[in-house]
Amino acid sequence: MDPRTNQTESADPIAPSSFGSSPAREGGLSDPRLKLAGGAVALVGGLFSLLAFAWRGTGFALSVSLSATLVLLNLYVLARALGAILRVGATSSKLGWTFMAFIKTAALLAVVYIILTRKLVDPLALVIGLAALPVGLTLGSLLGDKAVPASVSSRSRR
Repeated sequence: MDPRTNQTESADPIAPSSFGSSPAREGGLSDPRLKLAGGAVALVGGLFSLLAFAWRGTGFALSVSLSATLVLLNLYVLARALGAILRVGATSSKLGWTFMAFIKTAALLAVVYIILTRKLVDPLALVIGLAALPVGLTLGSLLGDKAVPASVSSRSRR
């Protein structure tokens, strides 16, 4: 029994008590599905960079790589922040991590504004690199569903 909530712990893998091994506590992308999603985003970003090099050369490929790296860092920080926010019993740190999520979003927008206004990256290359996120997350989700054991998958669909 949890003395903070007066509730018994649940054996359900998606119950709030199972968030104890959150990405924030483990130091990053600790969930295998999050690792797979992050790896898929990195792989797609690398693939897009190679295709950009073949299509438009080194400068364009570096622009795609920079924006794909920006998206991957954004995903990492978001995973840590959400893991800390969802963690049960961490009321004092929830506000800090929520603030961190807002700061992360503002910083992302500021970085994109700066690199576009100073013409550090090609706008099309930026969009291609940013596209690594939805494509990578989709691939990671599709592959992650096959990698999850049937017992965990069937419980989460109830």
